[in-house]
Amino acid sequence: MGPLEAGVTYTTRRFDPAITYSVPEDGWSNFEDLYGNFLLVPPGNDPDGVNQGTSDFIGVYRSVLPTQPGPSSCGDTQYPLGKYADPTPEDLVTYYQDQAELVVTEPIATTIGGLSGLVVDIEADPDVALTTCRDEMDGSEVEVDWVMSGTGGSDIDLGVIRDMTLRLYLLEDEDRVLAIAVVDVLSAPASLASMTDVAESLSFAS
Repeated sequence: MGPLEAGVTYTTRRFDPAITYSVPEDGWSNFEDLYGNFLLVPPGNDPDGVNQGTSDFIGVYRSVLPTQPGPSSCGDTQYPLGKYADPTPEDLVTYYQDQAELVVTEPIATTIGGLSGLVVDIEADPDVALTTCRDEMDGSEVEVDWVMSGTGGSDIDLGVIRDMTLRLYLLEDEDRVLAIAVVDVLSAPASLASMTDVAESLSFAS
C-alpha cells in the first residue's frame, strides 16, 4: 500500500484473484487492496480525485454488473434485469452500445494476465444530457452517465463524466466478469497510453 518503486514486482495480499504488477516510474501509488477492489493512481494524481472525477486511475474490480441511475442519489444505482443479471463480457458491451448517452468503440478481443475478454473505450455523448444526481456527502449535484457497479465483493459505482475516457476491459473469470477500468480525465496529468501499458501488464493468479 502507498507509494510504489519503479521496476519492483508487487503482489496484492487481499484481492482475489491475486494481482502481480509493477509500475514504470516512481510516483505511482496503490491506495486500495481489498477482496474485490484494487486501485492504482499514477504520478501527479491523488486518491481524493478518484471519487471527485479530477484524477486519473486504474481500478480493478472482481465482479461487475451494468447499472442504471437510481431516483436521485449518486450512490443509488439499479441493475438492469434479464440476461444482464448474470452477464458475459459480450452482454455488457451490447448493453453499453444500446445506451443513447454513451459513445462506445467497437470491442476488441484481449487477454490480460491469463484472463480473456473484450476492451472498449466509453465516453459521454456530447449531444445527450447526462443524468443529474445528488452527492450524498455534500449535497451537490453531479452530472454522470452510469456504467457499472460492483457485486460479489466489489464495492464500486462507476460512470463517465464530461471530458473523460473510460477504457474498460471486461474479462471472464470463472462465472463472473472481472473489470479493469482505466480512467483518463482530460484535465489530469497522466496519459491514457501510459496507464494502458500498466493495465495490460497486470498478471492474475490462476
